[in-house]
Amino acid sequence: IDYWSTGLPVVVINTGGREIPSPDENWLENVDIKIYLNRDTILYESDLLQFRGRGNSTWQREKKPYALKLNKKSDILGMPSHKRWCLLANYLDRTYMRNDIAFRLGKAAGLDWTPQGKYVELILNGQHKGNYYLSEQIKVSTNRVDIDEFSDYLLEIDSYYDEPFKFTSSVKGYFYNIKSPEEAPDVSSIESKINQLETLLYSGGSYETFIDFNSFAAYWFVNEFAGLIELRRTRNASDVGPHSMYCQYITGTDGNPDKLKMGPIWDFDLFTFQRSLPAAVNYNVPGLPTEITGDLDTDIANFQIYDKKIVMDVPYYDILFQNSTFRQLVKQKWATVKLLFYNIINTNIDENYNLLYKSESLDVAIWGMRGRGYHAPDGSMPFRDAATEMKNVANMRLNIMDSWINAL
Repeated sequence: IDYWSTGLPVVVINTGGREIPSPDENWLENVDIKIYLNRDTILYESDLLQFRGRGNSTWQREKKPYALKLNKKSDILGMPSHKRWCLLANYLDRTYMRNDIAFRLGKAAGLDWTPQGKYVELILNGQHKGNYYLSEQIKVSTNRVDIDEFSDYLLEIDSYYDEPFKFTSSVKGYFYNIKSPEEAPDVSSIESKINQLETLLYSGGSYETFIDFNSFAAYWFVNEFAGLIELRRTRNASDVGPHSMYCQYITGTDGNPDKLKMGPIWDFDLFTFQRSLPAAVNYNVPGLPTEITGDLDTDIANFQIYDKKIVMDVPYYDILFQNSTFRQLVKQKWATVKLLFYNIINTNIDENYNLLYKSESLDVAIWGMRGRGYHAPDGSMPFRDAATEMKNVANMRLNIMDSWINAL
C-alpha cells in the first residue's frame, strides 16, 4: 500500500528546498502546491502559495502542523472559498478524528459557523508526511465567522497570550487575544466592554441583554460533551485557562445592545472523549485526586473524567447556570441536540475508521507510536480499539449529560 491507494486526496507541497518558517516567522512565499483527487486528477494547483508552521505546543512535536495562504480565494475539496487553510497533524490524537467529530457536533449544536476539514495525504518536498486534516482556519469573512470586520471583535481567550493586540480581563483575569480587527483594533474600547460585562455578571447586575444565550448553550453542549479540559487548564500560576476559547463581541446597531457570542469551537485533538486523564497532567477538574501514586494503572483508574463536569463553571457558565432562563433554554435545545449527537458518534466514528485505516497504517509506519495520545490511556491502543473506546466514552458521556440536564 502507498499513499495513492489510501483513498484520500493527496496534497503535494514543494518549497524548493527552502526551510519552512516557524509559526511566528514571516510566510515563505512562492511555494508550489498541487491537490490531487487521485493519481490522475488535479483539483487545485498554484506556485504562489504562502506557507509556514502553525500551532504552539503542537509545533514542538515531530509531526508538525502547517498554515496555508493561497494567492486568491479558492474552494478546496468542496469547502467554501477562502485563502486561509490549515494542515492539522493530529499527532497527539490516536484516533485522528477528535477534531473532525467535534466539528460535526458544533454544526449539529447550532453554532453560527464551525470549521470543517478533509483528510489528506501530505507530500512535503518529496517526502510522504502521512495523514493530515486539511481544515478551514478561523477567520472573519462571509464564508466563515460572518461578523463586521471593522466594528465587531473576534476574540480568543488563551493563556498563551501571544497576539499583538491583547488584554487581561479585570474580574476573571482571562487572557483575551484580539484576532479581528487585525489592523489597529481599539484595544481600550473592547477591554472596557468586557470588563463592564464581567462586572455585571459577577456583581449581580442585569447582564441578560448582553449575552447571546443561544450561542452559549450550543458552545457548552459541544465542549462539555467532549470533556474539553483545555478550558480549565491550570498547569502552573502563569498558565491559567481557558485555552483556544473563541468568542465574538458584536457591537450593537440601530438601538440593539452589544452581544457576547460564543464560538467557533477549536482544538479538540488532545484529552477529549476520554475515559480518564493522564495523572501527570495537572488540570483543575473537580472530583479528581491531586496526588500521583506513580503506579500507572492505579493513577489511570483514579483519574476518571468521563463523569465529571468540565465546563459548567468556566468561563461565565458558573453564573449562567444560575439563570433560570438559560437553564430552560439548555433543557429545551438538548432534547433535539442529544439525538443529533447520538447519530454522529454512532455513525461518523465508524465511518472515519473505515476511511482512515489504510492511511493510519502508513502514518504509524512513518511516525511510530511516540507521542500518540500524549500518554493518554488510548495512546498505545490499536487504531480499531482506540476508535471503539472513543465511541464508548462518548455514549457514556451522552447519558451522563442527559441526567445532568434533566435535573437542571
